[in-house]
Amino acid sequence: MKLQALSIVLLLILTTSSGCISDSNDNELAGTSWIIIPDFGTDLMEIYNEYGMEIVTIRTFNANGIVEDAMLPTDEGCPAFTIMDPNDDSLCIMDAAALDIDTGLEADQKWSIKGNGELILSGEMRMGENYFVELGDGEDFCDMMRGIANDPEGGLYANKYSMSIKLIWLDMENECVMSTEMRMSWELKDGNLLYHTVHPSRESMSLEASCVYGIEWTGQTELSQSELDRIQTLSSNCPDPIPDDEDVWFCHVDIKLDSLPDFSQQSFNNSENEHPGYPDWCGTIIEYPLALDDSEPNLPPSEDLYGNNWWGEVWARNETRMVDSSISQSSCHSHEYGVVWDEELSMCSMEIFCDSEEDSRFIYEVCDDGGRFTYTRYQWQGDYLYIGLDFDIGR
Repeated sequence: MKLQALSIVLLLILTTSSGCISDSNDNELAGTSWIIIPDFGTDLMEIYNEYGMEIVTIRTFNANGIVEDAMLPTDEGCPAFTIMDPNDDSLCIMDAAALDIDTGLEADQKWSIKGNGELILSGEMRMGENYFVELGDGEDFCDMMRGIANDPEGGLYANKYSMSIKLIWLDMENECVMSTEMRMSWELKDGNLLYHTVHPSRESMSLEASCVYGIEWTGQTELSQSELDRIQTLSSNCPDPIPDDEDVWFCHVDIKLDSLPDFSQQSFNNSENEHPGYPDWCGTIIEYPLALDDSEPNLPPSEDLYGNNWWGEVWARNETRMVDSSISQSSCHSHEYGVVWDEELSMCSMEIFCDSEEDSRFIYEVCDDGGRFTYTRYQWQGDYLYIGLDFDIGR
């Protein structure tokens, strides 16, 4: 029951999403309320005629940076899992007790507008001992939830470039803290609101939260035909998801080894939690043919190693060599092929036998093993090197 409730809360955080006003709260979105209707994939009028205002969510972007979702009461009272808002008897709000999330769990939902104009929707949920006590060890529970959030075949992972889900175990507090953040492009015009993820979603893995739209709520308790038509028209402004058979840039972030206190999984996780955000081209369709241009490369110094901790083993590379912690010292002895043991890193170091050329976007490499060549897209930001490969492990 608690895992089911957690899924509901996670969905609520992703679909309402929120964020502290760190950049600006003096904008036209602050203090507004909107009628939001999910995309049911069918005729809106047909659904509305059957269920009426039960399908409507009233979403308010408060000036203090909090997002609040509410529903309208029916003739029978508040819909399931909601109770009357103690501050406004015309609205119904989520009933934490009915969802079994009132014990050992604290959730916060916020919103902000960044300096670059993006709408940032964020949330934080703190799961205390009383919440996960029935599920076993708290740290193991936190690791399990991290695995679910980063499952390559899961819907949340499908748009990991715009949706960030981080789970951190706090040993002293005995709490698992889950924070979410979504980067959204948005438009408010003529009493209509539309916002969608900065990065596109795949066709078979698109989330409802990837695109949200609605009309301004001014106290309506029912919708006119013209208002339903406006909402239906707004749905056509959502970006089309990318077809599953298209090649897209699959991105990951490598971390500068010298920036880490050690090479543990936790050190890599902590650093990755702080990276500035994936480039806008991640997850987009690859435009073939690929070719270098005359622009200047913008890569890290050739001797700096960037890499990651994959399933407990560290792998990293620079322009001329790669290091791999999965190879033992006794197996690392082929000096003829540039394989030597790195005493400082306690890892096996291997020379890279590839010729490469670079411009400001691509690394073009031709390697000795049968003339294999690859184009890798990249973007360097200090301690982080974003790498884009021309395949998608989610396919």
